[in-house]
Amino acid sequence: MTGTAAGAASAAGGGGAGAPGVLPVPAMVRPLAGAGFALSSATRVVVADDPGTVAVGTLWAGALVAAGGRDVGLDVAGHGPGSRVPAAGAVVLELVDDLPADGSYRLVTDARRVRVAAASRDGLVHALATVRQLLRRGPAGTAVVPAVEVEDRPVLGWRALALDVRAGVPDLATMQHLVELLALHKLDVLHLRLAVWPRGPAAGEWATLVALADARGISVLPEVDGPDDGAASGRPAAPAGTDAPGDDARHGGPAGPEALAAAGGWGHAGESGPGLAPRLHRLAAAGVEPVVRAVPGVVPGPLPPGALVEVPVGPGFSAAVDLAAVPADAAGVLLRVPLDRARWEDLLAFDPLAAAGAAADRVVGVVGALPGPAPRDLHGLTAALLPALPVLAALAWDPAVVRDPEGVRRRLAAQPPLWRRLGLPVAALVGRAEPGRPAR
Repeated sequence: MTGTAAGAASAAGGGGAGAPGVLPVPAMVRPLAGAGFALSSATRVVVADDPGTVAVGTLWAGALVAAGGRDVGLDVAGHGPGSRVPAAGAVVLELVDDLPADGSYRLVTDARRVRVAAASRDGLVHALATVRQLLRRGPAGTAVVPAVEVEDRPVLGWRALALDVRAGVPDLATMQHLVELLALHKLDVLHLRLAVWPRGPAAGEWATLVALADARGISVLPEVDGPDDGAASGRPAAPAGTDAPGDDARHGGPAGPEALAAAGGWGHAGESGPGLAPRLHRLAAAGVEPVVRAVPGVVPGPLPPGALVEVPVGPGFSAAVDLAAVPADAAGVLLRVPLDRARWEDLLAFDPLAAAGAAADRVVGVVGALPGPAPRDLHGLTAALLPALPVLAALAWDPAVVRDPEGVRRRLAAQPPLWRRLGLPVAALVGRAEPGRPAR
């Protein structure tokens, strides 16, 4: 994920006016004169000879093939002083040191090439999300990226979706669709509340999911419940005659909570209360940075270094959030917004930084939580999350979007074709408030 320090809200607010179909709204967009960049069978993605950058380049090439229906190759070349930028027909990805390493990126497109610069792999991934939304059909069905200059950065570094999958984790194909949706809208954390035994994820499948998400700039955050006490991250005892969770990883069976968390570097310790200290200790022993969910009236402390605290936002969204119970040793605050009660119009009334008031500098992220058992099938999951999820992503990327609700509505109206391209069953939205139009 990107850095977790909150920045100042964008002064521009509507700086993405030149990219009307992009959500989250870019900080600055400047249309350029001339034709855009047309994808063709000669298009190449050019990256530096670095494993991380090559992996992102492979992601770019695959996405452009899917969008344009033409072969797009990958070239590995040297970057830096003395290196040559391809003359034409290339998408050039560069790691630079003149941008912050928080997911920021710079994108310049003309008829000859697409140039993307970022200080981190996450920035290159975010630029891909923008390009996927900018692509339009040109003559003879050619996919074209319009001539444009974009400078963009996230205001909040933790932009999460939380799902309760204790009743069973959706299959890997469904989770892949979900990860692609999160990446399209620049969300960078997938928080899954799990049951270790007997319905926990197999170690092999979990590793595949973590790798799939990581390649798209997304961290997978496990919150693991035991079978009886309901306390997060408790290690349950396995039935007699079976391997204990965590010991069964070599067989592809359920993995223990610390092993799940260690795979992604973060672990959710559950709610503050009497059982919190041992859960935090186990995560710390595994070298995992913890997240704690605050409960009204219960102070979650003391906390280990780097710990983040989730604070729930009540119904109405516009009410101020009380951060008084968050201990001073917390590294930051995450505001947890209930997606089940949130039509996208309601979300547009919520500015997380304004809600925190004088404590706005402590807010480092927003979590959109779908309470109750998450649907396990793709149709149900799509119906539960859309169209509110992209709006949540937009306000987490830059809370200044609340100043332009009509602009967000217009951008939302452009999203269904992109969702269909990801293989999402957008027909599940029929009968609900149509994206881009006020609900009646």
